[in-house]
Amino acid sequence: MINQLFTTRVKDLTTVQKCLIEAELLLMSANVLAQSIKKDNPNLDEFASDVADSLHYCTEALNQFEG
Repeated sequence: MINQLFTTRVKDLTTVQKCLIEAELLLMSANVLAQSIKKDNPNLDEFASDVADSLHYCTEALNQFEG
């Protein structure tokens, strides 16, 4: 029973890590686009900051898996 719980936990953490990696890649692309369009439209500064913050938090979460 304990072995099964451990295996389930490892699978769940692996799934979370996989989702975070995919999210990080998408957020990197979104960040590049947000920074680019912010140059043309300064009103999007808050949006660009939110995307950059999301990327930062995603990267920090991934670092928790490594550390």
